[in-house]
Amino acid sequence: MEVVIVGALTLDYLGDLSSPVLGGPPVYAGQAATALGVNVKAYTAVGEDFPKTLIKGLADLGIDLSATHVLGKPSYRFKAVFKDGKRMLSLISEGPEIPLQSLEDVRADAVIASPVFREIGVKHLSLLRERTEVLVVDVQGFLRNVGENGLVGLRKPAFEEIASLADVLHCSEEEAAVLTGFNGPAEVSEALRRHGARTSLVGYVEGLLVVTEGNYMFLSVQNTHTPIDTTGAGDMLTGAFTALLMKGFSVEEAAAKALGYLSLWLRNPPPFRASSHSQPVPEVKVVWKKSESQIP
Repeated sequence: MEVVIVGALTLDYLGDLSSPVLGGPPVYAGQAATALGVNVKAYTAVGEDFPKTLIKGLADLGIDLSATHVLGKPSYRFKAVFKDGKRMLSLISEGPEIPLQSLEDVRADAVIASPVFREIGVKHLSLLRERTEVLVVDVQGFLRNVGENGLVGLRKPAFEEIASLADVLHCSEEEAAVLTGFNGPAEVSEALRRHGARTSLVGYVEGLLVVTEGNYMFLSVQNTHTPIDTTGAGDMLTGAFTALLMKGFSVEEAAAKALGYLSLWLRNPPPFRASSHSQPVPEVKVVWKKSESQIP
């Protein structure tokens, strides 16, 4: 059973660190899926400046990096900054696009397509759609826009085209608001369904909204630990959810279990967060649920 992850490896400057740490979807989604017993292969691209020691650290976790392309431009570099008390990202350098032709040999049970910023586009999704039974798309990199000050903001992409290609969409509360024009979970759920999304996972501070063709529900972790740093949270959730889905769990079961694992893993510092932990996986409960018969 194999999950392919398509997205950039990044060099991230977190907190007061003067040296970057390994980042990007192959790191966080990859280690989450690997931790749950699924084979992972990453299709990615880096610049010639990317430290080989960091790639080795990721390979040591059991993630196949044989499809990594080293191209002649700088790697993606991000810095976490705070503006008006809100944590934001600043793009230091934009890395290379993942070559479209490199994806032609993809054959996997599931593919997670998770761009950080412009390294893959709809053309990549169209190709991946033909090469897997389950295409999971994290929309973050399709929404991101960089201002003159380097701060990363959000803009609305061609959402209907992305939704038509994906089996599962993942986004944050803020990203869902940009995509749909709504903030409340019920309104967001209906808007996602109208846009053609088959299954959607929307991360909120309070929990996780799970939207399917037949119902939508809101999950919350019991006795949760509030993390100081949420770096990689979305990618770890996507990686865990996809791995659990591949292992035969239903969408609802996979989402609940993934949320529990995420709450546990966020107690570890980045970048290697999805490691074993002596504490049990927190319980997750359904806060509310609406079935198809209750949806107007």
